[in-house]
Amino acid sequence: MANTLKFGNGQWATGNGTALAYNDENANFKPLPFDFTRASSGTVVNQSGLIETVDSGIPRIDFQGNTKGALLLEPSRSNIFDYSSNLSAWNKLNSTVTESSVLSLDGVNNSYVYERTSSSSSYIYRTVSLSNTTVYTLSFFAKSGTSTNVRTDIWDTVQSTQCSIQVDLKTKAISNFNGTSYKIEDYTNGWMRISVTFTSESSFGATFNRYFNADSVGSQLYIWGAQVEEGSYPTSYIPTSGSAVTRVAESCSQILPNAVPTSGTIYAEIELFDSVLNSLSSNIRFGLNLQSSTSNWLFFGIESGDNLRTYIRANSSNSFDNTLNGVFTTAGVYKIAMRFATNDSKVFVNGIQKSSSTGSVIASNLNNLNIGGGNNNNPILNSIKTKDFKLYNTALTDAELIALTS
Repeated sequence: MANTLKFGNGQWATGNGTALAYNDENANFKPLPFDFTRASSGTVVNQSGLIETVDSGIPRIDFQGNTKGALLLEPSRSNIFDYSSNLSAWNKLNSTVTESSVLSLDGVNNSYVYERTSSSSSYIYRTVSLSNTTVYTLSFFAKSGTSTNVRTDIWDTVQSTQCSIQVDLKTKAISNFNGTSYKIEDYTNGWMRISVTFTSESSFGATFNRYFNADSVGSQLYIWGAQVEEGSYPTSYIPTSGSAVTRVAESCSQILPNAVPTSGTIYAEIELFDSVLNSLSSNIRFGLNLQSSTSNWLFFGIESGDNLRTYIRANSSNSFDNTLNGVFTTAGVYKIAMRFATNDSKVFVNGIQKSSSTGSVIASNLNNLNIGGGNNNNPILNSIKTKDFKLYNTALTDAELIALTS
């Protein structure tokens, strides 16, 4: 059982335009670099739990919620909130904001303390420009001071509230919720990220994203990293300082030094940010594939909502094409393995066999490996963390596949 390619599982090396995989058979280390592209900077949570900016073309290894790290692949997203962290540029009503000595999540003492100064309506805000009948996600980071309750909404002058949520930063209790879904994530040093997803109205007037200190006069809390983006879930923080900023999509692929044998196994451990049911209904959310051309490929991935799609094509003939409904219904970690062999291919997910084929025909020249792409190098459409990937030059047994994916 030769594991001919290893990628991740706590072993990461990145450079400009590359992410390193390797083959260490017989104690002989051979680097197998993946080509990586992202034509913009991006942010990631480092091993210290802080958010750092990664330059254009550098892969992002994300350590949020795990110690081994994961390759973070995201689609293009724009933060349309123009001053994400400089609260001095925000408008205030019966409120003050002061730069504090509290460490922000980017490791700099640049967070702002927001104090309520009146028992009358009190909030800080910026205008945002939304499109009609569009899915958005609003997110921000908050930390309790003498105040433990924070509320945000998107409010317009015609339809009133587009979305809202109030969170007790000590207990995480939710109130005043108006939206499709919400999420609360713990970060380092007492910070948490709060997000709410909603669909904008079909018509509305001037629109404002407001933040409320929901406790008494004189109480204080900390806010940082506001983000409003089009999409059904929050992606990594995109800093802004006066205008919208776009983080472009990423891709990760490799031309293997030798063609893959006509029997073998591909394996991936991935983490979904949210239920796949929130993804676009007829598009690929994640794909892992080997191919030499559009006529020859081997693919598994998430497609059409929460479905598992497996696909083998040789010389333009489909010998294995199967879609299983309801495999990825929740956020979380999934271990997927696909044994490919002539007339004996199988797919396992989290220790359970999901599909098989006794008529599979494998092309003999598969050598282009893509992580995150679709069945024809389509770009990823939703965010995925790839924790571990392996390529074996042997078709693993059922018992080995169960052990590998359990």
